[in-house]
Amino acid sequence: MTLITYDAVNSNVESVIERVDFQVASGVSGQAFVYFRQPYTVASVDKSHEIAQFIINKPEWKGDRSIESISAEIYIHWVAENMRPYFMTNPINEAVWKSFVIGITDDRPSPIYPTHLGYNYAGLNKSHPMDQFLLTL
Repeated sequence: MTLITYDAVNSNVESVIERVDFQVASGVSGQAFVYFRQPYTVASVDKSHEIAQFIINKPEWKGDRSIESISAEIYIHWVAENMRPYFMTNPINEAVWKSFVIGITDDRPSPIYPTHLGYNYAGLNKSHPMDQFLLTL
């Protein structure tokens, strides 16, 4: 997989994200990967929007998704990460986290390192509740 990387240094989002990797693919499965800085800060709607602008203004962004859809996905993943400590208090809550917040098949260590952002609406999973919501934006 070929990637083009943009560091967030000297941008309005550098306090929150390290970089964004763009797949060199414009098909349905093409995506960008957003890497948040650690420790993760509290989720912010405004900063999520700024990150989305940073991403879609790059020439490698080949998607048809709106800035609202991208901003919302970033924010939802960020909130999910902020909620992680509350779900790790016992095995039952952890099972809920893995099944419903993250997705049982997602093996990433964090929903925001990296956040996967599909370029196109057609690439969203129409059976997943979050993607169903993102399709409306």
